[in-house]
Amino acid sequence: MTNWWGDFPNLRSELRDLFVLSHAESTNDKARELVAADYLGVITHNQTAGRGRLGRPWESLPGQGVALSIITPSLDLKLRSWLPILAGSAVAHELIARGVEGAQVKWPNDVLIREGKVSGILCEALPSGRIVVGIGLNVQFESERRPTPDARAVSDEIPVSHQVIDEFLGSVVRTIKTYCGMPPGDLRDSLQTFATSLMGTLGRTVKVQDVDGLEWRGLARSLTEEGHLLVENSVTGELRTVVASDVTHLRQ
Repeated sequence: MTNWWGDFPNLRSELRDLFVLSHAESTNDKARELVAADYLGVITHNQTAGRGRLGRPWESLPGQGVALSIITPSLDLKLRSWLPILAGSAVAHELIARGVEGAQVKWPNDVLIREGKVSGILCEALPSGRIVVGIGLNVQFESERRPTPDARAVSDEIPVSHQVIDEFLGSVVRTIKTYCGMPPGDLRDSLQTFATSLMGTLGRTVKVQDVDGLEWRGLARSLTEEGHLLVENSVTGELRTVVASDVTHLRQ
Protein backbone atom coordinates (compact mmCIF):
# COMPACT_ATOMS: atom_id res chain seq x y z
CA MET A 1 0.00 0.00 0.00
CA THR A 2 2.87 2.41 0.68
CA ASN A 3 5.06 1.66 -2.36
CA TRP A 4 4.68 5.36 -3.23
CA TRP A 5 6.17 6.48 0.11
CA GLY A 6 9.77 7.43 0.84
CA ASP A 7 11.87 10.56 0.89
CA PHE A 8 10.75 13.34 -1.44
CA PRO A 9 13.74 14.92 -3.22
CA ASN A 10 11.64 16.92 -5.69
CA LEU A 11 9.40 18.29 -2.96
CA ARG A 12 12.40 18.85 -0.70
CA SER A 13 14.06 20.97 -3.38
CA GLU A 14 11.11 23.40 -3.21
CA LEU A 15 11.30 23.82 0.58
CA ARG A 16 13.75 25.29 3.05
CA ASP A 17 13.46 22.10 5.07
CA LEU A 18 11.21 19.03 5.00
CA PHE A 19 10.43 16.74 7.93
CA VAL A 20 9.33 13.30 6.72
CA LEU A 21 7.47 11.58 9.58
CA SER A 22 6.29 7.98 9.92
CA HIS A 23 3.20 9.31 11.71
CA ALA A 24 1.80 12.50 13.23
CA GLU A 25 -1.39 13.52 14.98
CA SER A 26 -1.55 16.62 12.78
CA THR A 27 1.09 17.92 10.38
CA ASN A 28 -0.31 21.44 10.88
CA ASP A 29 0.24 21.15 14.62
CA LYS A 30 3.72 19.70 14.10
CA ALA A 31 4.63 22.59 11.80
CA ARG A 32 3.48 24.99 14.53
CA GLU A 33 5.83 23.31 17.04
CA LEU A 34 8.89 23.71 14.84
CA VAL A 35 10.90 26.89 14.45
CA ALA A 36 8.78 28.91 12.02
CA ALA A 37 10.48 29.64 8.72
CA ASP A 38 9.12 30.36 5.28
CA TYR A 39 8.59 27.15 3.32
CA LEU A 40 9.35 24.69 6.07
CA GLY A 41 7.39 21.49 5.43
CA VAL A 42 6.08 18.47 7.35
CA ILE A 43 4.76 15.35 5.63
CA THR A 44 3.38 11.96 6.68
CA HIS A 45 1.29 9.12 5.27
CA ASN A 46 -0.18 8.34 8.69
CA GLN A 47 -1.98 11.33 10.24
CA THR A 48 -3.95 10.13 13.25
CA ALA A 49 -5.90 13.26 14.21
CA GLY A 50 -6.20 15.31 11.06
CA ARG A 51 -8.85 17.96 10.74
CA GLY A 52 -10.50 19.97 8.01
CA ARG A 53 -12.54 23.12 7.70
CA LEU A 54 -15.09 23.89 10.45
CA GLY A 55 -13.44 21.34 12.73
CA ARG A 56 -14.33 18.28 10.65
CA PRO A 57 -12.01 15.25 10.98
CA TRP A 58 -9.87 14.27 8.02
CA GLU A 59 -9.73 10.46 8.08
CA SER A 60 -7.03 8.47 6.31
CA LEU A 61 -5.62 5.06 7.14
CA PRO A 62 -1.83 4.61 7.04
CA GLY A 63 -0.63 4.50 3.45
CA GLN A 64 -3.85 5.82 1.96
CA GLY A 65 -2.88 9.44 1.62
CA VAL A 66 -0.51 12.31 2.20
CA ALA A 67 -0.78 14.98 4.86
CA LEU A 68 1.54 17.84 3.94
CA SER A 69 1.86 21.14 5.77
CA ILE A 70 4.03 24.03 4.63
CA ILE A 71 4.61 27.44 6.15
CA THR A 72 4.08 30.35 3.78
CA PRO A 73 5.15 33.98 4.25
CA SER A 74 2.82 36.51 5.82
CA LEU A 75 0.25 37.95 3.41
CA ASP A 76 -1.88 41.07 3.52
CA LEU A 77 -4.99 40.39 5.64
CA LYS A 78 -7.23 41.01 2.62
CA LEU A 79 -5.43 38.24 0.71
CA ARG A 80 -5.33 35.51 3.35
CA SER A 81 -8.71 34.08 2.33
CA TRP A 82 -7.16 33.26 -1.04
CA LEU A 83 -4.64 30.78 0.40
CA PRO A 84 -6.92 27.72 0.67
CA ILE A 85 -8.26 28.55 -2.79
CA LEU A 86 -4.71 28.85 -4.11
CA ALA A 87 -3.62 25.54 -2.59
CA GLY A 88 -6.72 23.75 -3.86
CA SER A 89 -6.28 25.28 -7.31
CA ALA A 90 -2.65 24.14 -7.37
CA VAL A 91 -3.75 20.55 -6.64
CA ALA A 92 -6.53 20.65 -9.24
CA HIS A 93 -4.20 22.20 -11.82
CA GLU A 94 -1.63 19.42 -11.31
CA LEU A 95 -4.31 16.71 -11.60
CA ILE A 96 -5.48 18.20 -14.90
CA ALA A 97 -1.88 18.48 -16.11
CA ARG A 98 -1.54 14.75 -15.52
CA GLY A 99 -4.64 13.95 -17.56
CA VAL A 100 -7.25 13.66 -14.82
CA GLU A 101 -10.62 14.69 -16.21
CA GLY A 102 -13.19 16.42 -14.03
CA ALA A 103 -10.76 17.85 -11.45
CA GLN A 104 -12.07 21.09 -9.97
CA VAL A 105 -12.11 23.21 -6.80
CA LYS A 106 -15.17 23.34 -4.57
CA TRP A 107 -15.14 26.68 -2.76
CA PRO A 108 -13.24 27.32 -0.64
CA ASN A 109 -10.94 24.41 0.14
CA ASP A 110 -11.88 21.07 -1.43
CA VAL A 111 -10.63 19.46 -4.61
CA LEU A 112 -13.08 17.19 -6.40
CA ILE A 113 -12.86 14.69 -9.22
CA ARG A 114 -16.32 14.38 -10.73
CA GLU A 115 -17.85 15.49 -7.40
CA GLY A 116 -15.82 12.98 -5.33
CA LYS A 117 -13.39 14.55 -2.86
CA VAL A 118 -9.71 13.83 -3.46
CA SER A 119 -8.09 16.64 -1.44
CA GLY A 120 -8.85 19.10 1.35
CA ILE A 121 -7.03 22.21 2.52
CA LEU A 122 -6.74 23.73 5.99
CA CYS A 123 -4.94 27.07 6.47
CA GLU A 124 -4.12 28.41 9.93
CA ALA A 125 -2.42 31.67 10.89
CA LEU A 126 0.65 31.77 13.12
CA PRO A 127 1.37 34.59 15.62
CA SER A 128 4.16 35.76 13.30
CA GLY A 129 1.65 36.33 10.52
CA ARG A 130 2.89 33.36 8.53
CA ILE A 131 0.32 30.78 7.45
CA VAL A 132 0.41 27.01 7.83
CA VAL A 133 -1.09 25.53 4.66
CA GLY A 134 -2.22 21.95 5.26
CA ILE A 135 -2.94 19.73 2.25
CA GLY A 136 -4.61 16.35 2.62
CA LEU A 137 -4.46 14.22 -0.54
CA ASN A 138 -5.99 10.79 -1.04
CA VAL A 139 -3.36 8.76 -2.91
CA GLN A 140 -4.38 5.10 -2.94
CA PHE A 141 -7.23 3.24 -1.29
CA GLU A 142 -7.09 -0.42 -0.42
CA SER A 143 -9.85 -2.07 -2.46
CA GLU A 144 -13.15 -0.36 -1.62
CA ARG A 145 -12.15 0.70 1.90
CA ARG A 146 -12.74 4.44 1.71
CA PRO A 147 -13.37 7.10 4.37
CA THR A 148 -16.62 8.06 2.60
CA PRO A 149 -18.45 6.41 -0.31
CA ASP A 150 -17.70 9.30 -2.68
CA ALA A 151 -14.02 9.73 -1.73
CA ARG A 152 -11.62 9.65 -4.66
CA ALA A 153 -7.90 8.87 -4.81
CA VAL A 154 -5.21 9.82 -7.28
CA SER A 155 -4.71 6.12 -8.07
CA ASP A 156 -8.34 5.90 -9.24
CA GLU A 157 -7.29 8.08 -12.17
CA ILE A 158 -3.60 7.54 -12.87
CA PRO A 159 -0.88 5.06 -11.81
CA VAL A 160 0.95 6.20 -8.68
CA SER A 161 4.53 5.65 -7.63
CA HIS A 162 7.00 7.37 -5.38
CA GLN A 163 8.28 9.47 -8.28
CA VAL A 164 4.78 10.48 -9.38
CA ILE A 165 3.72 11.64 -5.92
CA ASP A 166 7.05 13.39 -5.29
CA GLU A 167 6.79 15.30 -8.58
CA PHE A 168 3.10 15.99 -7.98
CA LEU A 169 3.69 17.55 -4.56
CA GLY A 170 6.75 19.43 -5.74
CA SER A 171 4.72 21.03 -8.53
CA VAL A 172 1.91 21.96 -6.13
CA VAL A 173 4.33 23.69 -3.76
CA ARG A 174 6.09 25.40 -6.67
CA THR A 175 2.77 26.88 -7.79
CA ILE A 176 1.99 28.12 -4.27
CA LYS A 177 5.43 29.71 -3.99
CA THR A 178 5.06 31.41 -7.37
CA TYR A 179 1.82 33.13 -6.40
CA CYS A 180 2.89 33.97 -2.84
CA GLY A 181 5.98 35.67 -4.25
CA MET A 182 3.95 38.13 -6.32
CA PRO A 183 3.32 41.76 -5.29
CA PRO A 184 -0.11 42.05 -3.56
CA GLY A 185 -1.84 43.76 -6.49
CA ASP A 186 -0.55 41.25 -9.02
CA LEU A 187 -1.34 38.37 -6.69
CA ARG A 188 -5.01 39.29 -6.37
CA ASP A 189 -5.52 39.71 -10.10
CA SER A 190 -3.56 36.57 -11.00
CA LEU A 191 -5.40 34.47 -8.42
CA GLN A 192 -8.76 35.67 -9.70
CA THR A 193 -7.88 34.37 -13.15
CA PHE A 194 -6.19 31.15 -11.98
CA ALA A 195 -8.83 30.15 -9.42
CA THR A 196 -11.86 31.11 -11.50
CA SER A 197 -10.74 28.81 -14.29
CA LEU A 198 -10.65 25.85 -11.86
CA MET A 199 -13.54 26.75 -9.53
CA GLY A 200 -16.31 24.22 -10.16
CA THR A 201 -18.60 26.02 -7.71
CA LEU A 202 -19.09 29.02 -10.00
CA GLY A 203 -22.22 28.80 -12.12
CA ARG A 204 -23.60 26.05 -9.86
CA THR A 205 -26.72 26.04 -7.72
CA VAL A 206 -25.51 25.60 -4.15
CA LYS A 207 -26.92 25.14 -0.68
CA VAL A 208 -25.43 27.53 1.87
CA GLN A 209 -25.52 26.79 5.59
CA ASP A 210 -24.65 29.90 7.57
CA VAL A 211 -22.75 29.71 10.84
CA ASP A 212 -26.04 30.27 12.70
CA GLY A 213 -27.50 27.16 11.04
CA LEU A 214 -29.74 28.98 8.54
CA GLU A 215 -29.88 27.23 5.16
CA TRP A 216 -30.65 28.81 1.82
CA ARG A 217 -30.02 28.18 -1.87
CA GLY A 218 -28.70 30.24 -4.70
CA LEU A 219 -26.53 30.51 -7.77
CA ALA A 220 -22.78 30.93 -7.19
CA ARG A 221 -21.87 33.92 -9.35
CA SER A 222 -18.25 34.95 -8.75
CA LEU A 223 -15.39 35.48 -6.29
CA THR A 224 -14.78 38.79 -4.53
CA GLU A 225 -11.40 40.51 -4.32
CA GLU A 226 -10.93 38.78 -0.95
CA GLY A 227 -11.71 35.32 -2.36
CA HIS A 228 -15.18 35.15 -0.84
CA LEU A 229 -18.10 33.66 -2.77
CA LEU A 230 -20.90 35.78 -4.23
CA VAL A 231 -24.19 33.85 -4.31
CA GLU A 232 -27.50 35.07 -5.72
CA ASN A 233 -30.30 33.97 -3.36
CA SER A 234 -32.76 31.88 -5.39
CA VAL A 235 -35.79 33.27 -3.48
CA THR A 236 -34.98 36.95 -2.95
CA GLY A 237 -32.54 37.55 -5.80
CA GLU A 238 -30.20 39.22 -3.30
CA LEU A 239 -26.48 38.90 -4.07
CA ARG A 240 -24.86 37.78 -0.83
CA THR A 241 -21.21 37.45 0.13
CA VAL A 242 -20.41 34.05 1.66
CA VAL A 243 -17.36 34.16 3.91
CA ALA A 244 -17.36 31.29 6.41
CA SER A 245 -20.52 29.35 5.63
CA ASP A 246 -20.68 25.72 4.51
CA VAL A 247 -21.41 25.34 0.79
CA THR A 248 -22.77 22.20 -0.90
CA HIS A 249 -23.00 21.62 -4.64
CA LEU A 250 -26.52 20.63 -5.65
CA ARG A 251 -27.15 18.25 -8.53
CA GLN A 252 -27.54 19.99 -11.83
